[in-house]
Amino acid sequence: MRLVILDNYDLASEWAAKYICNRIIKFKPGQDRYFSLGLPTVSRRILL
Repeated sequence: MRLVILDNYDLASEWAAKYICNRIIKFKPGQDRYFSLGLPTVSRRILL
């Protein structure tokens, strides 16, 4: 687990979005290689 502390919500959202994007790119998905992203279901939206 990684704990990243940033100054505000916008910076944290940007960091998280870039992290997810970089993980997908590093995985190199293809026609027979799918990237699965599991997200928890919550009653409140999480903005990225």
